[in-house]
Amino acid sequence: MRTISAVLLLALCACSSTDPSDNRVKPEIQIIELYGPSDLRYARGQNTLDAEYGFRIANRSAEEIKLRRIDLSSTGSGAYVIRREDRGFNVAIPADTYGDVRMNARVYFNSRGDGTVSTEPVTIRAVLYFDSPSGSFRQILIRNLGQFAR
Repeated sequence: MRTISAVLLLALCACSSTDPSDNRVKPEIQIIELYGPSDLRYARGQNTLDAEYGFRIANRSAEEIKLRRIDLSSTGSGAYVIRREDRGFNVAIPADTYGDVRMNARVYFNSRGDGTVSTEPVTIRAVLYFDSPSGSFRQILIRNLGQFAR
């Protein structure tokens, strides 16, 4: 039993290891839904649209970073499901400033058994890929977005 515990502990330590020399300041990222099902007058039978998301990336580091790609998807269930989308970007964000980008994604929204629209929040997962003078890195963002506030 002690051997299994030691092996498990060693495996967990290996999974959580980080590069101690990577001391760069990661950007702060916000995501908002600019256009989605809540902006559409819900019509029975309509179940898809192109939603638009806005990303604000605050570069708090002392060096310029470049946004290269965003992978966007939804996790779990909610008012809608995002078809996995990825887009290439070439957006430079100078040191100590922020940059805004927009991205569209096809969404399929759900309705309840009685035909009314679902009001559940949607969990968004975005992976943002960056380049910087000190090397490439990525940042994973998971956010809940409320729907149909009434």
